[in-house]
Amino acid sequence: MQNCVLSVHQRRAKRKTLAWRCHASQEHLQRTKHDAKAMQRAAPPPTKRPRDDAAVAPKKKKRRKTKKKTAADSWTQQTTRHAFDVSTPSDHAETPVNAYEDLAPFLRAVGGRVYDPYYCDGGVVRRLQALGFRDVVNENRDFYADIASESVPRHDILMTNPPYSGDHVDRLISHVVAAKTPFALLIPTYYLGRDVWRRAASQLSPQPFYVCPHRRYAYLPPAWAREAAAARTTAPFTTAWFCWRPEGATGLQFSSRVDVFRSVASVASQYRDVTDSLKKRPNPKARKRQKAARLAKAKAYS
Repeated sequence: MQNCVLSVHQRRAKRKTLAWRCHASQEHLQRTKHDAKAMQRAAPPPTKRPRDDAAVAPKKKKRRKTKKKTAADSWTQQTTRHAFDVSTPSDHAETPVNAYEDLAPFLRAVGGRVYDPYYCDGGVVRRLQALGFRDVVNENRDFYADIASESVPRHDILMTNPPYSGDHVDRLISHVVAAKTPFALLIPTYYLGRDVWRRAASQLSPQPFYVCPHRRYAYLPPAWAREAAAARTTAPFTTAWFCWRPEGATGLQFSSRVDVFRSVASVASQYRDVTDSLKKRPNPKARKRQKAARLAKAKAYS
């Protein structure tokens, strides 16, 4: 019992000792901080050392970061040379020679001067001359200014692959319908279902005809627009030749690489855009047969 009482007293004494030591250390710490602040206030202000200009290295001038030229900048510089405004790089795309080959029977039947109002990179003249068409006009001029001033170059047939952005195609359609001159427009087939073309077709007699390739045309932009156009080599939609002449398609012999339709309603469903109300989705067996037929035509085409 005595050992237990003593051990309790010892523990109490130890706690008192620890508490006193903690209190003493806090008082000592406060006195030390107070003395340090007093010494800091009493000390004289620090003096600046004299600057040695020879020892100080001169500061380097910061160079302005010059913006690297991108493909879009290159495209902008090139397109400023064009007489008409085109909003997107993908509008500058050269028509492939096989598209001209498919249209050649129509061009030969009309004869005379071929006029393309939209200048890209001069490939139209080179490709058509290689096919034997020597009288071709494709100049860097503002087509719409020529229409307004009635200074459109003399021609026997207007043949073009216009820019698809903006209202270029709509304005072109309005012109060819008013001019009543033979034409061949390489434009997306979704125009088959648009009112602007249906109204235009109703004003022409006979009705326009349509030359639809079995294999989608691939369009390659010029080198200066290729990177800005994301190096696309084909349009994301089906295109076809929308053609008209007073004699219609009578007597024309086209190659087996294309299908020719003599009215909007007769154009086969596989050539129509998904937004076209006349496009019908065939049943699975019919789709399988169409796919096999397309592959066979593609082999014959290549």
